[in-house]
Amino acid sequence: MTLSEIRKRIDEIDREMLALFLERMECSAQVARIKKENGGAVYNAAREKEILDRVRKDSGPEGEYSAELFRAILDLSKRKQNRMIDGDIEDTDIWRTLFHDRQNDSNIILIGMPGAGKTTVGRILAEKTGRQLIETDDIVREDAGMDIPAIFLNEGEDGFRLREERAVEEVSAKRGVIIATGGGAVTRNANYLPLHRSGIIYHIERDTSLLPTDGRPLSQGTDLNQMYVQRRPMYLAFRDRTADNSGDPEDTAQQIWEDFVETAEKRRV
Repeated sequence: MTLSEIRKRIDEIDREMLALFLERMECSAQVARIKKENGGAVYNAAREKEILDRVRKDSGPEGEYSAELFRAILDLSKRKQNRMIDGDIEDTDIWRTLFHDRQNDSNIILIGMPGAGKTTVGRILAEKTGRQLIETDDIVREDAGMDIPAIFLNEGEDGFRLREERAVEEVSAKRGVIIATGGGAVTRNANYLPLHRSGIIYHIERDTSLLPTDGRPLSQGTDLNQMYVQRRPMYLAFRDRTADNSGDPEDTAQQIWEDFVETAEKRRV
């Protein structure tokens, strides 16, 4: 098949999937009406597990992808049933208060290759939102009393990474800030939980040909493509979202902010 033929088939499949999705949501609405009449709970953990287990089994090698799709469908189904049974909680004062507090407390965390634009995007986000931008490299420099190349020269990479772990722990305790991590922060598993618990982690992606190397000890004299291949699994493991920064960083920052607001709204307590 040619590319245009494949895309045409994809469009056909999408239309079929949409029709089935809408039919499924109508079935969810019928379930909600019955539950409302009988006082049944919206969430049924056993039923959800049964569906996801079946999807994984029936999908073979694509099981996890299929399970992720069905988790999203089940979440949408629960949201619809909640609204039908309890009304739209997002229109209530208590929801607006909780959403406002949740959004203000959560941090925006930026990870990515050295030179991917975390600082630039972080500064734009800070201007847009009024939030403080904190860079872990700045904390490391202040703690050590020397710049990053000097730390690598005097203490080696291990010494730098230990300082970076302390910086990550310190900044993760803050609330409502933008955190720009060093490019290699993902190489230490200890950094994951503090960052993950404090907010939403955005992986800033940028074509390696666009990455600068000035002032970056590990980038100089290094094959950045090889570094990216080595670190990519770590970025995938850390990240919650991806934001491409090969174009205008203003667009990248706007994309992140819109996603952050939407995600914070969905994270109900």
